[in-house]
Amino acid sequence: MAWLQEEVENAIKNVIEDFTDALLRLVNDIHETILEPIVGVPTPKSDSGYMVVGTPDNQPWESLYQDVYLAYIMPLAIMMMVIAFAFVGLRAGSMSEYRRKQLLRRLGLVFIGTFVWFPLVSIPLQFIDAVGMTIAPIDEMSAGLGGLIQSSLGGTFTILAMVVISNFFLVVAGFVVALRWIALSVLTPLMPLLGVLWSMEVWPFSPAANMARRVAGIYPGLVISGVPPAILFRIGWEVGGLESTVDGLFSLFIGLTLIPAAIIAMVMTVYWSSPAMRTIAQKGASTTNPAAAKAGAAKAKRTSGKAVRGARNVHRGYADNQLGSVTKSGQTTLGSGDSKAYKLGSSARSTKEHAGRYNNLRKSKTGRMRDKAADDARNATQKASTRAKRGLKNTKEKVSRW
Repeated sequence: MAWLQEEVENAIKNVIEDFTDALLRLVNDIHETILEPIVGVPTPKSDSGYMVVGTPDNQPWESLYQDVYLAYIMPLAIMMMVIAFAFVGLRAGSMSEYRRKQLLRRLGLVFIGTFVWFPLVSIPLQFIDAVGMTIAPIDEMSAGLGGLIQSSLGGTFTILAMVVISNFFLVVAGFVVALRWIALSVLTPLMPLLGVLWSMEVWPFSPAANMARRVAGIYPGLVISGVPPAILFRIGWEVGGLESTVDGLFSLFIGLTLIPAAIIAMVMTVYWSSPAMRTIAQKGASTTNPAAAKAGAAKAKRTSGKAVRGARNVHRGYADNQLGSVTKSGQTTLGSGDSKAYKLGSSARSTKEHAGRYNNLRKSKTGRMRDKAADDARNATQKASTRAKRGLKNTKEKVSRW
């Protein structure tokens, strides 16, 4: 029965080797596929020059420009701008001149930018893409990750375990990179619409304007997020590449760590460049953190207690309560007026007394204090105007004598 045992062992080894080879090929395919999207940028290109004037020549930008941007986004943006101009005209009497001019300048800028957005944005996108592709050693890194794993490790099960781990990291990295490319492909044509919403930062469109500003704030971080991974790839490849003097196993760890490190650098670039992303992350962390929730509940309890105590002290100060203000422990201190709320109540009481005295001393014909106050203000204004005119007249006489 020894031959049967050998046949079974050989069959199991063949199955494991075939499975390992398939996973190694998958590692190589995923590694080669995601290297360029990590450091590159999806950009519209034209065969006639660097600036894309008209329809781009590459996909998917040709379809996005003709079927989405020209057909839907540009007409919708122009229609929204017409409505925005009409709204500013209707609200002209209820807003300041500075605010009205600010809104009109924004709308004019967005109107011009709608027609030149694609030619202008194609230049920085192509520049960032060229920088990332030039810095990163894409051709050298795309060859032989599976061979590096096989040459650095011995044993089928060891290779299989390492391949499974590397495949997991590569698949996660692929999803993150795909999400970045989708975001860039969606936000680039949508920028004119976001610009129209941003320009109308006035009630009742303020929430939409804030949302548009936050969404547009993510765009620069998404564009430049490929440059840090490109620099990381270059340095990591020079340190632990196949042709370096680093030990083979350590070189394998460096090669497998480059992709996760590049994804972390990409995510942190977007996070640091966008205030909206930081706000979302901080709110999410505080929501899911039990300690933060407990601290928030304690803070809310302290705040509510402080508010109640402040209201009591305001009332005590207004009523001129001789017992003094209420302390944090709930006790009162005789003759104590150190509480800000107590002083606020005392100030309100003093203001009321002074207003009553003024009303008694400066009675008007109608018996209302505001009428006499208006007369006093009018008389003071007339006196100031008379003094100013007299001073100007004296100055003119002095200048004429000179």
